[in-house]
Amino acid sequence: MDVNGPKLDSMFRIQTILLLNKSPKSGYDLAKELEDISGKKPSSGKIYPFLHELKNSNYIIEIDSNEDSGRGKTMYQLTSKGHDLVQDLVERMGNLLDARLEQLLEKCYHCGVQLFDSKVSREFEKGEVHTFCCEHCMGAFYT
Repeated sequence: MDVNGPKLDSMFRIQTILLLNKSPKSGYDLAKELEDISGKKPSSGKIYPFLHELKNSNYIIEIDSNEDSGRGKTMYQLTSKGHDLVQDLVERMGNLLDARLEQLLEKCYHCGVQLFDSKVSREFEKGEVHTFCCEHCMGAFYT
């Protein structure tokens, strides 16, 4: 990730980047979609400074949308650098999720597979309980 890139230190900023990854959007479109997601409409004083920060860092470009009314509206579109930022962001978020799940999931005592729902436990001597992914692993370990 670009060390000098935008700070992605809030859900507002992360959601804005992810919404722009879907398709070009105007500031109004972003505000509306962010309100649908979070239940709170972000102010233009929050949206536009972040969009300008992204533009100044070459993560987005402004494009004009020529509407039938004669008045175009400014749309914001990710650049290739912006798409790289999203890819890096999604990868980092995935790694954080994987690390957290790794801490929460039990592993089969025999083969090491991570256990989600189905598991077999057996108590052995001195109250020691071992957990396995299946009867086969439990049988293979204790035969």
